This record gives sequence, structure tokens and C-alpha cells, in this order.
Amino acid sequence: MSARHIWLQNLPEDLVPACGPSLDYMLGNLPFMETVRLTLAGDGNCADTVWTFLGLSIPEQCLLLFAVVMAVSLWQGVRR
Repeated sequence: MSARHIWLQNLPEDLVPACGPSLDYMLGNLPFMETVRLTLAGDGNCADTVWTFLGLSIPEQCLLLFAVVMAVSLWQGVRR
């Protein structure tokens, strides 16, 4: 999921798809007041980079950490 989030964050603004569920889905699966609350809460723009650390967004940090953990795990499994 972090790779898709990184992809969304790097898209040009005019190509970013809507990130929240559709109104039809919410009306069909959520209580009415929950649908109203979610609709009025905001746009749900998941392409915004809200916070960075050392120049990396949260999804980039997660992907990097996952890759490091996987590399260490594979190395541990392969060594004698």
C-alpha cells in the first residue's frame, strides 16, 4: 500500500483520483449520519504530503523500513 501512496503523492495535481469512497457506497453501507459526517469532514485527499522527515514522507519511510526488514530477514534465513 505504501508504494501506491507514494505513486499518488507524485502524480500531477490534475491526475490525482478521488481517495474516499463514493457517495453511493457510503449511503449503501454506512449509517446515514456517518455518511453525512464523512461527507462534511473534508475532501480526503490522500495525495497531500503532510509531514516529512529527512526529506521522506511517511509512506516512503514505511516502504524503506519494510525493504530493510525484508533484507535483514532474508539474510538471516540464508546465512548459516
